[in-house]
Amino acid sequence: MTISRDQPFSTEGLGKALFRPHGRADWRIDGDVLRTDVVGPFNRELAEAIGPILHQAYALLCAQGPCAEVVIVHGSALAGPEALTALTGELRKFVQEGLAPVGTAFVMAPEVEGSHFMPALLVQSFAHAGWPACQVFATADEAEAWVQGLLAAARA
Repeated sequence: MTISRDQPFSTEGLGKALFRPHGRADWRIDGDVLRTDVVGPFNRELAEAIGPILHQAYALLCAQGPCAEVVIVHGSALAGPEALTALTGELRKFVQEGLAPVGTAFVMAPEVEGSHFMPALLVQSFAHAGWPACQVFATADEAEAWVQGLLAAARA
């Protein structure tokens, strides 16, 4: 899959027939922000499948300077221990390669399945990977303000 600033990209159609990724991620690049919409629940296969896609996207963004990511969670945020472990492993690779954005903001409204306990687990996974910053917000406005603050500080 080729990642471009001009076209959205997705996990749709990835995986083997027997162990298809559960969940979906759709991305688009908006200036220096990777905007992601995800629908869970998520499994290990999805976490592993997004690694190569995000590698290309982060490489493209980081080559232009500081960047960030805003992830909007729809429907369900549920992910089991295997999925979170795989996610941490994929994130750690980006940190080690210098391809991590300045931060990732999740938007998880109260009606999203798992919104009462998944934020802590996600933040913990990102922290274990050495991610620069990760927070979960109830609204897109809060997430956007936080991300823009991180970007402004990184450019200063």
